[in-house]
Amino acid sequence: MGERKVISKYYPPDFDPSKVAKIKVKRPTFTKVTTMLPMSIRCNTCGEYIGRGTKFNAKKETVQNEDYLGIKIYRFFLRCKKCAAELTIKTDPKNSEYVCESGATRNYEPWKETDEEKSNRMTKEQEEEQDAMIALENRTLESKREMEMLDALEEIKSLNSRNSEIDTEQLLEYNLQKQELEEKLQDEEDDLLVKSIFNNKNKLELNQINDNNSINNNIDSNKIKRIENDDDDGDKFNSLFSNNNKNNKNIINNNNNNNNNINTTSISNTIETTPTTNQKTSILGNKVKVVINKQEEPIPKNNNNSEPNSFSSFMSAYSDDEED
Repeated sequence: MGERKVISKYYPPDFDPSKVAKIKVKRPTFTKVTTMLPMSIRCNTCGEYIGRGTKFNAKKETVQNEDYLGIKIYRFFLRCKKCAAELTIKTDPKNSEYVCESGATRNYEPWKETDEEKSNRMTKEQEEEQDAMIALENRTLESKREMEMLDALEEIKSLNSRNSEIDTEQLLEYNLQKQELEEKLQDEEDDLLVKSIFNNKNKLELNQINDNNSINNNIDSNKIKRIENDDDDGDKFNSLFSNNNKNNKNIINNNNNNNNNINTTSISNTIETTPTTNQKTSILGNKVKVVINKQEEPIPKNNNNSEPNSFSSFMSAYSDDEED
């Protein structure tokens, strides 16, 4: 029965390790890297535009038997995101750029000469070789262009020299002074604005005070007129009231005189009668007549002296009748 873990192995006596075939292990020639596109390209198979800065999981390898001044050239293998076609890009240390090797084309290559530019250059060279005057004109134009470029360079140099002469401290001081001047001007403008606003407010307040004073004066004058009118009305009322009081006093005096006359007549009648039976009836009759006359005549309420005299005389006569 064999071992479960097979720790010990059997080697036959005729075993020769040199005759055993060696297994070749394939080493990875590519290194996987994550890169971003350094330029915008277009896929040749599907026509998809791939922009600059797009991320890719690429394979990198060194190009064999190819370098530039001892600088190694690297190749990158990419996959199109739309059609999964293989795209290869190489480094170009000569122009400090990248070159599309296969599967894609670059949208714009500034350092490369286009076909039109190349044809124009070739035609110009042929014309200069054939005609000397055209060559002379072209040279004058080139010299003029060079002079313009030199003038522009001199202007740039003069500007740079001016900037180099100025120190940073001087620039900072100048900027600080400029800021202080601007702040002062701004503060002055603010002060003027505030003063103008307050002046307008004071004017408005004065106008309001004057208006209020005029209104108060009008109100006071109206009050004085009303008081004078009220005084005139009071004088008229007092005169009327005094006349009414005089009339009332005269009426009361007349009533009192009438009551006194009535009382005197009743008293004289009681005195003249004698204590006989026949005359008692006459006395009662006279007294009754006197009482009836008193009810018919108007007696003022204020006269309190007349009522007790008449009542006492009536009661005395009535008591005499009861005794009889």
